[in-house]
Amino acid sequence: MAAIESYYTEKLRDFYISRKRDPSRSKSQLGNIENQNVNALMHKNELMNILSDAVEDVKKQIMRRRVKQEAMYSSRKKSIDHEVAEQASFEETMLKLVDYAKSKIKY
Repeated sequence: MAAIESYYTEKLRDFYISRKRDPSRSKSQLGNIENQNVNALMHKNELMNILSDAVEDVKKQIMRRRVKQEAMYSSRKKSIDHEVAEQASFEETMLKLVDYAKSKIKY
């Protein structure tokens, strides 16, 4: 444990000594670090914009599909309703025809 502490204290001492010798060097290092942070934030924001655009595109595609499906369903439902109405009308006509035939035919 003492070896680790002495290692870190040496490194800190060396850092302070080098900073005292050349303070502009540490300022330039800070400037580089700040530039790197700014660049990282710019890239992060750019990626967030790309992601949000992609999400919006997917939402639009989903809405288009939903509208298309609803249109197909409603047209299919109308055609099915029409077919059901035709079948009911046909059955009714057939029942009337059978009743008429029964009334005309004597057993």
